[in-house]
Amino acid sequence: FFRPFLLSMGTCSSGNRYTCVFKKGSKFTWTLPALVRVDQDGQIVDDPRGDETTLTCEGTKLTYTWLAYAPGRTTVTKVDGDVLTGPMSGCIIAKWEDARHARCVGHVGTVDGNARTNELVKTTFDRNMPANTTGFNPALEWDFKEMSKLMGVYKATDFKCLALVTRGGEFYSIAMMQLGVASKNWVSGGIKLVKPMNYSQLHAKFTSSKRVLMSTNVFGQRLQELDVIIGNLGGPQQLSQMIEDYHRLSRPKQAEGFCAGRPRLHPGVQEKIATLEQSFKQFGGADVLRSNLVEYQWLNAQRSMLHEHDLKLSEILPTTSDLSN
Repeated sequence: FFRPFLLSMGTCSSGNRYTCVFKKGSKFTWTLPALVRVDQDGQIVDDPRGDETTLTCEGTKLTYTWLAYAPGRTTVTKVDGDVLTGPMSGCIIAKWEDARHARCVGHVGTVDGNARTNELVKTTFDRNMPANTTGFNPALEWDFKEMSKLMGVYKATDFKCLALVTRGGEFYSIAMMQLGVASKNWVSGGIKLVKPMNYSQLHAKFTSSKRVLMSTNVFGQRLQELDVIIGNLGGPQQLSQMIEDYHRLSRPKQAEGFCAGRPRLHPGVQEKIATLEQSFKQFGGADVLRSNLVEYQWLNAQRSMLHEHDLKLSEILPTTSDLSN
């Protein structure tokens, strides 16, 4: 089955169609497809759903092939078009041609915090990896400083990294910001063309025996600090909802109960805002907590990559002073 990625967005003054569609600030209406629950046995399988889905970019519908993420397995799709997959926190995305010259794209489905399963997934894929395979790790293209800035600019509640493998064989990493908890409204934080790893480099990633101890470094300490802060406010999801409510209610023209022509909010809304401000005050305010939440999510994703792909801290982390700040 052949399902192209239809990017009919009119003329583009600079860049290619991908960089035009996913340029920073582009707005989308979209539902992120769910991951697929399967036995975590490391097998390489055809995409169990082979979803063709759409997202709407400023009124224009884009149809594409979605490659499902199945934790504990490598999912594969054979398609003569563009493929999107995600969300990405450390999995390798690969492409190759099989014995019949069919173009294949695979999502090597490692699992957060599950070293035994990850070893099985990586070993199985490496053992069966064709010599013409290339691939990349999309999540490595976005660091905490970028994420935090983008979340602040767009007042987003969540950040997702997506991988795009184009019809022409290029690899892109895409930053997508969700505008509200469980919302279908998204904005692009940008798109980056990534130089792929070749077979030898991928083989080295899959077979490396390096390990990193997390509990004794500044990385682990910062995670513990953020875990306490966010835990005191009910956890990541509840804090995200609280911040969203605060910003929504603080905008008078959009606040529930605001009477046109009167310079005051409804008393109930004022009380809600005051309660949220009091909750946020001891932790530095809503904007500081938003930054903390993004940092917490990013550090957790990087911790997963350390264990899943045996990376050194220097490969993915900013400097110690960046983390401390």
